[in-house]
Amino acid sequence: MIQTDDLSKSPRRATPMSNTDNSNDNGHNREKDIAIACFDGGGPGVISELIILEEIAERFAYDSKTDDYKSHPTKYWDLIGGVGFGGMSALLLGRLHMTLEETMDELVTLGQAIYPRGLHETTPEENTSRLRNAVEDILRRNQHPIDIKLRESTQTGCKVIVFASPTTAMDHCQAFRTYKHRGRGLECTFVEAACAILAAPESFAPAIIGPPSRCQRFGGIPRGSINPTKEIFKEAQRIFGDEKPVSLVLSLGSGQKVPFSSSETRITRIMHDYGIVERELSRQLDSVPTYLRLNVDRGLETIENAHWYDIDPIVTSTQVYLEMVTTTNFIDEAVQRVLRGGGSITLGKLVGLNGATKLRFDTRELDDFLKKEIRSIRDTLQGVAEKITLIDAIGTRIPISLQLCGSYQMLTGIIRLYFEHCRPPGAGLVRQGHYQLVSGTQMEEVQRSQWTSLVAPGLTVEMSMVKHNRGNRDIACPKCGLLARERNNNTWATSCPVTRTFKLLTGLNLMIL
Repeated sequence: MIQTDDLSKSPRRATPMSNTDNSNDNGHNREKDIAIACFDGGGPGVISELIILEEIAERFAYDSKTDDYKSHPTKYWDLIGGVGFGGMSALLLGRLHMTLEETMDELVTLGQAIYPRGLHETTPEENTSRLRNAVEDILRRNQHPIDIKLRESTQTGCKVIVFASPTTAMDHCQAFRTYKHRGRGLECTFVEAACAILAAPESFAPAIIGPPSRCQRFGGIPRGSINPTKEIFKEAQRIFGDEKPVSLVLSLGSGQKVPFSSSETRITRIMHDYGIVERELSRQLDSVPTYLRLNVDRGLETIENAHWYDIDPIVTSTQVYLEMVTTTNFIDEAVQRVLRGGGSITLGKLVGLNGATKLRFDTRELDDFLKKEIRSIRDTLQGVAEKITLIDAIGTRIPISLQLCGSYQMLTGIIRLYFEHCRPPGAGLVRQGHYQLVSGTQMEEVQRSQWTSLVAPGLTVEMSMVKHNRGNRDIACPKCGLLARERNNNTWATSCPVTRTFKLLTGLNLMIL
């Protein structure tokens, strides 16, 4: 059981509302205004989103003088949506009607089931099968049939939409809805939708939906949409129309991410789409009180799947964030806005259909902005022009901007991302840190401590790795297929491109990424 009760004891509370006539059985006046919540993807960091939502729930309950919100956490929301584990949170809350505490417990159980400790060398198909079984177990524990449909037969209260990417168009957001809508929708079960949004291609085989003759395959979070707020805006327009008043759009993040801790350059930030959408929305909607983005800014930078077994850092960092005066003030204002109703902006204006939220500059501000952007682009282009070349385990040459590999840690981060997204042979070994970098005609080992003095424009480094010896099979170089004459399970080996002979690399300090 996750203990987060103390997070609701923030030092500053909104004054209890005496005028609650606008509230009805749905929590606020749906005829007048709407409230929307968006959940980012992000693995165990999604627990932070639910802790923040729990704090908001406590304040809703306190200010409206009712505990009903705790048992019905979607009461004040008209539309919620998300991607990845954020999407799974939305489904558990809005489709299975769980409490926030139940949702957090089920997410942790799910994360541990699909990312088990000590399990290596599993196939993507085995991982997807494990994912499906884990989702079915959630339904069984909560007394739902395992073939329950995603779409509810009778839609009341909060609508839920989640997104997954088709494997043939990874940047496309395929919507999965719990409600009827105008147009052709995707009919599927709850289990199929959950697998589609969670089947990340670096670990899972695609989730297949539909009959064999016209099935579709899905692979987790759409590229560029780990923050799904824009897609949820579009859906809200389709459902409610441009003239619908909005009291609150809550965007929840799974923690600020730092792709490469050794650098703060513009191009390394651009690589990570996580921050791009957030910054863009922040600039467009900064002056709009209806929009609220909450995202823990410190402590969650290095959260990974192993933290499904240790969420204490997530709970602690989120608690610190919630106790900040700025955060608690923003939450108070948002809660009061929803309870009072009477949204101050329409949905059409909020998403910029008539230019109400576009960037506004006076002449001097625009001139300064353009100069800054031009300087930044010039610096970026100069950095991109200087490159090193990485040759992966099968001989593919990959140019990398010098600006992205100024430290050894940055380079290994690039390698990890490349293998996660492109999945060339050896991805499993790279994930475990089982490889070595070599350079020069004699394929000398590249030492971590020497990298900053070695790196220079035009440098070529190669990845050395061999597959684990299994049974009586020989150890072979994945680049050229050359067999090693000697077997030594404690030794890594690479074939030398010049002599086509094996060179044993002993005593390596393998990196654990």
